[in-house]
Amino acid sequence: MWLNILDKPSYGHDYGGIITTMDNDVTVGTKFYYSNTPRKISFHFNTMDDTFFKVQSDNIALNCWHHFVVILDDTWNLIGLYQDASFVGNANGQQSTMDTVHQDLLVFGKYLQSSFDNFGKFVIDELVVFDRALSGVEVESIYQVGA
Repeated sequence: MWLNILDKPSYGHDYGGIITTMDNDVTVGTKFYYSNTPRKISFHFNTMDDTFFKVQSDNIALNCWHHFVVILDDTWNLIGLYQDASFVGNANGQQSTMDTVHQDLLVFGKYLQSSFDNFGKFVIDELVVFDRALSGVEVESIYQVGA
């Protein structure tokens, strides 16, 4: 996905949601969002057994296009993040913690939280979802084609 963060999140919050999935009680799910201080992209994964995974990008500039790829590999219980074809980090989990079956909500542009609404100010281009985890070579190839 190509992403251009245009401005800080709405309502003075420090987090702006990009893509969020959650269960009905807003406890289990994934959050792909940006923070204003420091200005980074983060991917959080909260599981049914209350395990928490997080990977975070390098600093990014406003009004500048960046390419992000999130890897969610339940075979290896791994989440990973690429920024502009460079691997920036991963987090490993325990067997059976990567359960995404109970996702009831898919929301674009909002950081879901029961106590506040954080709307992001961004533009997305070429959002693609694969049914498997991409390799580093595949991420580089997609980045080069879109650059």
